Amino acid sequence: MKGTFRERPDDPHVALREALLDSGRHYDLPLAPLPGRADAPRETATTVLDAQLRPHGIGLLDLDRVMSNEEFRAFGAVLGTAQPERSADVADMVDDGVILNLRMSRPATADPARQPFAANALTLHSESSGAPVAAQPRYIVLMCVAATEQGTAGQTVLVAMSDVHDALTPDTRGLLRHLRYDRPGKVPTVLRVGDRRPVFSLRDFHHTPMDWSLDTQVDDPADVNHALAEMYAAMYGSRCSGLRWLPGRLVVIDNTKYFHGRTRALEPAPGRFRHLKRLRVLTASGR
Repeated sequence: MKGTFRERPDDPHVALREALLDSGRHYDLPLAPLPGRADAPRETATTVLDAQLRPHGIGLLDLDRVMSNEEFRAFGAVLGTAQPERSADVADMVDDGVILNLRMSRPATADPARQPFAANALTLHSESSGAPVAAQPRYIVLMCVAATEQGTAGQTVLVAMSDVHDALTPDTRGLLRHLRYDRPGKVPTVLRVGDRRPVFSLRDFHHTPMDWSLDTQVDDPADVNHALAEMYAAMYGSRCSGLRWLPGRLVVIDNTKYFHGRTRALEPAPGRFRHLKRLRVLTASGR
């Protein structure tokens, strides 16, 4: 069975999304930052992996300075293998083939490919949600190089997948285990079990329709759209933590434990913008 999800203005998640991403709320840090030494990236990565990332799914550091690209890659190498940035859309923003420079230097735009570099809010998602499981990064590593005063704007927001799972009805969970994007390749189901816990592969596409494929039968295709609307409402209605950025702050997000997004930012001033560096890290286990 196949169909298309199109959000409606009266879907509950629409108002919840606006409240989370556009209301100017302040979100508390997910945990207290650890101190870290930029000149000891391997030791620092090992510490945050053991103390925070494995038990909590989030690692948060305030470094004594911004890491060089070499140090940043060495930090990521402790976590796994850095994933190459192959998209032609970002080719001129990539260092060493694996470090993406996220410079928020553009006003808000309707072009999805440019929104990570603009003042737009970014909807909640798991990274590379339509890619085969083995090609989805386990960890997203973000490090702040430069920041501007944003107040509560431009926060990176985090929502635990376990909270979203617990908010869903059993019927919806069962359906999502058979639902996937309708596109070529080994697309994972929206909900699967990984390391004996729920893992989601899903993006909120906002106004863009989402074509889906279901490998079981339901009485009415509308049941699938109702389940997706419930899923999005659970994403935006669950507890949220957030990050305000300052130079040297580094976060590692477990892509199998957290959805992430960004609140709307202020329009950038000429020559002054926020700059984050990103690594996407693959691992051989925990999928």
